[in-house]
Amino acid sequence: MGANNETVWGWHVPPANGTSQKSPLAFLIHGGPQSSWYDAWGYRWNFQSYSAQGYAVIAINFHGSDSYGQNFTDS
Repeated sequence: MGANNETVWGWHVPPANGTSQKSPLAFLIHGGPQSSWYDAWGYRWNFQSYSAQGYAVIAINFHGSDSYGQNFTDS
């Protein structure tokens, strides 16, 4: 939940090794303020690269992120 108990969206990518053991977490925060994580390959913050190294990845599109309407961006 985000501010004011509003829903926020993001990505979770489990470690590629499929382990059920505890894994290190990479919590990625995008720049901005008006930017967002999206479903595309990127050379800079690539979720799959972290996952391949055994990390679980969390990347949240927090309030102010774009792509969810102007009200969300302005919030």
